[in-house]
Order: sequence, then structure tokens, then C-alpha cells
Amino acid sequence: MNEKFLIVGLDGLSWDLFNQLVKKRSFEKLSRGINQGVQNKLDSTIPSVTYAALPSFMTGKTPLKISHGVLSGEKIIRDFSKMNDKAFWEFDDLKSCIVNLRCTYKPRKLNGKMITGSLYTPSEESDYTYPKELKSDVKGFHEKLRTLSNPESLEGYTETLKKDTKMKLDFFKKIIFEENFDISLFWDGNMDFLLHFKWGKWGEIEEYVKIIDKEISKIYEKTNARNVILLSDHGFDRKHRYDFYLNVWLKNKSYLKMKRFYRIGKINSLIYKWAMKNRRFGRIVSKFTSKKEESDFPFSRRFPGVDYRKTIAQAPKAHWGIELNFEELDEKKYEDFRSEIINKLENVTHNGRKIFKNIWTSEELYGESTYGKKISDIFFVTDPKYKCVPPIGNKIISRVVKTDSKRTGGHDNSPQAFFAAFGEDIRKKFPEEKFKIYDLAPTILHYFDIPIPQNIDGRVLKEIFKEDSEAYRRSVKYAKSGEREKLDNIIKNLKL
Repeated sequence: MNEKFLIVGLDGLSWDLFNQLVKKRSFEKLSRGINQGVQNKLDSTIPSVTYAALPSFMTGKTPLKISHGVLSGEKIIRDFSKMNDKAFWEFDDLKSCIVNLRCTYKPRKLNGKMITGSLYTPSEESDYTYPKELKSDVKGFHEKLRTLSNPESLEGYTETLKKDTKMKLDFFKKIIFEENFDISLFWDGNMDFLLHFKWGKWGEIEEYVKIIDKEISKIYEKTNARNVILLSDHGFDRKHRYDFYLNVWLKNKSYLKMKRFYRIGKINSLIYKWAMKNRRFGRIVSKFTSKKEESDFPFSRRFPGVDYRKTIAQAPKAHWGIELNFEELDEKKYEDFRSEIINKLENVTHNGRKIFKNIWTSEELYGESTYGKKISDIFFVTDPKYKCVPPIGNKIISRVVKTDSKRTGGHDNSPQAFFAAFGEDIRKKFPEEKFKIYDLAPTILHYFDIPIPQNIDGRVLKEIFKEDSEAYRRSVKYAKSGEREKLDNIIKNLKL
């Protein structure tokens, strides 16, 4: 066995927390490798959520460019088999073992084996492996799917997560110890659950990480992996304390207009509180307000009571962006209103504290305009104490609505993930320039001397490789526009 890349994802582990755990020697067995390799901040996507970040990690593209879409309310990827973009392990028949990676259900054909991750995998009864016959060898892999993501009690919860992760890693080991793979990838989704429900319980988090450290070090030694990559898909922080009603702010600034009856803000405030406290009622409200509209509707989501003939801007999802009404604005007015809204947002404060940490246009963040699309035109990250929420009531800011949720941590405004790599081809370096999560796919393709499609947004991180390595000395190759994709589709159809 001699895997060229062993990749391990620790869902939600932030750069700051990763460094604390390294210093406290929670990564005791892997610490030597970590300290002799590359460590760096890894910028996630905005929004800093798994369903946006992981497709970018897999494809090397920003969320705006992924063909199936991830940023508008109707375009969240829930079926991997329908995503047209190729994941990095699908190029040139790289032999790969992909286990527990979120956003990969339904699994599609690959040269190797796959067990899909917890996000969007419906149940233990579903077909979550490729090939299908593999499921009989990993029976019970998703047996605790619902109880882990929504525990009724937190008593013994960390121990349950430990046992489940150990079981999943045992299945991963069984597969990769029996075969050689170019890429072996294991994604720990339970880390995300742990940080959601046990944020602040640092001792329990440290003990959990020690399990990961112990098991991954065994895999590293037995497979004789040439290089190891550790990463996360986003950061984490304490659960926010205040709700900022962004659509109310837009209404008060005359960017969002209400119909006469709905101008009584208390009606919508009561609906929101009922929806938050009663999940069944909340699902009904969500289904009603998220329904699909006619093709010329200018926003990705409709809210009851909004006068869309007069509305210039609204925040459909609220916690990451604002959409402008492209039906009513030509490009000049669009630019003017967008700049005006951004300038006003930059000066919003509460108790002397700025609510918005960073604000970007789509061009600044992802290099392309979203004018004319049902996608956010303004992106932002707020101070972790605050979360923008969409209801249109009578308050601009309030304490978080109390619910029966047991969560103490969140990542709506935590895009700072981590990256670490070590191995035979990796140099010891602390780069000055931050990496982006969509840089990983082209870097891996370059390592295997595979031409990189020109529509990929990430860059090759040549600086992580030793100067005497092939990956460093070799020039980056790009596939001629369209040719690679056409050839791959021909080969794919022949195999079918």
C-alpha cells in the first residue's frame, strides 16, 4: 500500500481551534508531521455552510459557477448524481476511496469506492454506496443518522459520537487496507455535530480529537501514504446572541416595500416566534414562503406581504446576502443602489459595536457579477454575536428567540477554516497568503499531472510542495477550453 494522498476532513474545525488543539497536543501522534509541514488559514465560501463549501472543495469552483447551483433558495445541491461538474477524484480515472464526505448522496460511478456522508443521505435503508454491493460490507454505517444530528438528550452524547466515528473509521480502514488507491478521503461529519452541541466543552472536544488523531495515525503508518492533507470546510463560533432583522432594516430604509395590511409589523413578528418554537408550524411557514415563483420573479424567495413591484432589495436567506430587484433596475441604478446599501450597512452598530465585519460585492468575492440572477448581489459576514434573520416584523434587533434547540455553537459567520499538509512532497512552510477551499481541487489535479479545466476558479498551491519535488518543478497544465469536458463526456457515455 502506498496511497499518494490521504485526505482527512474535520467538519467545522476552525483555524483558531485547530491551533489550540495542536498546542495542547490533542494531535499527539500526528503533531510531528503537522509541525514539519504546511499550516495555513483556509477561506471557506460565503455562506460558510457545508452545502456551499464542499461542492467548491470537490470541483475547484466558486458557488456561483457550480452548474447545479448552491446559493439561491431553489438550487441547493441535494443530489450529487445530478451535479454536472466533476469532482477532482473523477478525472483521469484516479483510483479513489471516498468515505463519509457530505454532499455526495446519491453516489455516482467512480474508479474506486464511495460511502456517502450524513448530509442529504436519507437513512440507513437508502443506497449510499458505490458500488451498491459495498453496502453489505458496511451495514449500519448510517444507523444513527437522525439521533446524531438531532439528539433528544446530550447525556453521553460525546461518547456516542466517539463510538460512531470509530465505527466509520474502521470501515474506512477495512477498505483501504485491502486495496491501493491514489486518493483515500475520510470526512468526519461528527466533528460538526460535536461543535454545534458541545461548543465550550473544551475537554470533551480535546478527547474527541484524540480519537481521530490515534486512528488517522494508524492509517498513515499502515498505508505508507506519501502525503497527508487535513482540512475543514468552515470555522465555528459560539451561537449568536442577537437576531438582526435585515429585511426590517431594508424596509425602514425604503428599499423593501410592504402591502398595506402587512405594514403592521407585529403580525409577522408573532408568526416568526411561533415558527421558531413550533417546528411543524415552522415547516409550513417555510414551505409557503419558499415556494417556486414564475420565471420572471426577480428574487429567489417570496415573503408574504411584500410589494415586489416597488421593492428594490430584500434578503431571502438573510444570514449571508442581499438580492436586488433586477427587473426594476438597469445596470447603472443597480450599481448605485448596491453601493448605497453597502455604505449604509458598514455603519450599522449596536451598543457601539459594528454588526457587519466584512461586506463584498459578488465581483469582489467571486470575480463575477450576479446582475440578472436570483442570487445574492451583496455578501457579508457579521460579528459572531449577531445573525441576520429574514422575518419582517416590528423590530430591527432583539435577543435570540428562545427555542428547544440544544445547540451552543454555530458557523453562519465563521468562514475561517484550516489547512495542514505534510509528507514526502510537502515542505515546511507557513505561507503569508491565505488559501481558499476551491484551491484544493486544482492542486490535487496538478500533483497527478492532470490538465486543469480552464473554468476552474482555484489556483494551484505550488508553494506547499518541496522545491525538488515533481509537483513543484512541473509547469501547471491547463486543458484547452471545452475539449477536456467533451472527451470526458464521450468516455462516460461509452462506459454507460
